[in-house]
Amino acid sequence: MGSSTTVKGVSAEAALFGEWAYCLALEQAFGIEAPPRARAIRVILAELSRIAAHLGRLSVIAQAAGSGPAFHFMLRERERVFDLCELVTGSRRSPAFLRVGGVRDDVTEGFLERLAELCHRLQRGVLEYNELLTYNEAFVRRVAGRAVITEAMVRRHGITGIPARLFDRGADLRWKGAPGYDLIRQEEDPQPEARGARGDLHQRFVMRLQEILQSVGILQE
Repeated sequence: MGSSTTVKGVSAEAALFGEWAYCLALEQAFGIEAPPRARAIRVILAELSRIAAHLGRLSVIAQAAGSGPAFHFMLRERERVFDLCELVTGSRRSPAFLRVGGVRDDVTEGFLERLAELCHRLQRGVLEYNELLTYNEAFVRRVAGRAVITEAMVRRHGITGIPARLFDRGADLRWKGAPGYDLIRQEEDPQPEARGARGDLHQRFVMRLQEILQSVGILQE
């Protein structure tokens, strides 16, 4: 359900999804159901982890394309996401917070208020990144038509994450009965236009921006 990045400087992203998969496997095996509040906390932490992972990858793309300001802005917001994760779990990257049947603890005082504030910042941030890069001709020339991942490649090699979700809504496990997401309204799947080839780096860049907004919407709900 999450995304993972292993590029230089951005590693061990979205570790919480590994915890979640382990807990779900045991819960399904033994017929255990986490209480609603615990499921909601899991979803909140999962979407924060997804946002942090997307910002990490986007920052690498921005740096490689020569946009220093966007690179620093993205890392700035990513650190704020980690601050919020640390407020709840005590860790920025490897929370060890989920437990079979629930979570280790409730959210801390002031967390929800800071979460709402972060959501507003992220919405403004995505607009900044969009204005700085998405249709900037210098950026488009560097990424459009590059590193194309086709639908055939996705199917042949079992590729997951953003490349798979570009071609198949069913690749997003959040809308296939993932515990905790059953109470969330299903959003329309982001389908950005490619400025170069279908499935190119530019399209994946735009989809990550759109998925950040989608995650913000889930958090606000």
